[in-house]
Amino acid sequence: MEDIPFCEQNVGNIEELQLVRDDVNEQENDETNVEEDHVSLTDILLEDDVVEPSPKPNETESQQKEESLLIKVKDTSTGEIIIGKMVVNQVWHLEKTKKIMVEIGANGQGNDNGSNLLVRFLGELAKKSAFCPISVERWDQMSEKNSKAIWNCIKDHFVYDYVAGIKWTWEILGERWKAYKYKLRCKYFYPNKSKEDLLAIDPPVPENDWIAFKLSEQNMKNRKMLKVSHAGGSMSNARRARHMELQLNRYVCRVEVILSTLLKKNGNYVNEEGKSIAEKISENLSQDQERVATEGVPSKINAYPDDVIGKVYEVEHSGRVCGLGVGVFPTSVFKTRKYFMQFDSVGSSSQKNVEELQKEVHTLKEKLNGYEEIKEQLSQTQDQLKVILNFMQRKFGDELPTFN
Repeated sequence: MEDIPFCEQNVGNIEELQLVRDDVNEQENDETNVEEDHVSLTDILLEDDVVEPSPKPNETESQQKEESLLIKVKDTSTGEIIIGKMVVNQVWHLEKTKKIMVEIGANGQGNDNGSNLLVRFLGELAKKSAFCPISVERWDQMSEKNSKAIWNCIKDHFVYDYVAGIKWTWEILGERWKAYKYKLRCKYFYPNKSKEDLLAIDPPVPENDWIAFKLSEQNMKNRKMLKVSHAGGSMSNARRARHMELQLNRYVCRVEVILSTLLKKNGNYVNEEGKSIAEKISENLSQDQERVATEGVPSKINAYPDDVIGKVYEVEHSGRVCGLGVGVFPTSVFKTRKYFMQFDSVGSSSQKNVEELQKEVHTLKEKLNGYEEIKEQLSQTQDQLKVILNFMQRKFGDELPTFN
């Protein structure tokens, strides 16, 4: 019997997602290899007498051949918007009035080429010790002075909804900074070298920053814990979802985004673990698609606490939401601090509590009705006693005994 990875009713959906995935990848290539009919930004945007930096000798071939991106640049003094190609090295030399435009989606993540260039820029910014010293042990311990300098540098070169995108920007920069530290460890730290030998190495960072650098193996351990690979490439899930939304002309859910990254270009799964997860989440794919069609929000990876991803992956990490990428948190997406794993149990226990309360209310109502009947009977008896008392007073007068 033929091995069919998904249930029969979902085959059409998966094929559709695979076609969209290929279109998205082709579109990304088209955007980076755009024809020369668009103006180059090098001549008209860069400051006078500034020459684009030449590749450094120690740069890799991939770094030297960085593909340019088709982006929008806004002149903040005139409001004029120019469309052209740019690479990350050119960002540093833009005129002060020129800023690269970035589109922020409903999840607070960048989803256009401008955001792609911003991510590359953040990767370079993370390597500069003047802004992001590697001597800081943890990203959340970065000094206020450095944080302000970083944010001012970003605002000097990019323009977007800063309030909506600040969490995403900061998370991306933190991830790039940690990745850079990990790269330095892999390149310069050897188990058979002493601490003195390590400190004597001449790395591409200031001496003081290098000496204070903490020798940690935690990042290496974290990398080894990764169970499921993906075929999403360098495109973020936010940008991928935006392309899928435009291609399909409808809202998309995080199940579709994750599925599209588990399939290779040839239709195979990335690995057995990826295949197992794809089979599980595909079973209820149509239900999530129907829900998004009625409740979905444009320019957003739509996610719900009780969707199929929540059931398969169970409890969410407190600092991220599965499938939504960096800078998105469960509290902002689901508006609650209670996460998925307890969703069904909480719902059933709440229903039980409601039923018990309803029974108690019914019992109290019955008791209250009985109390009202007794109250009415007492009132009637009291009236009868008044009539008898009046009769006795008229008949016996002062001879009638009194009661205190």
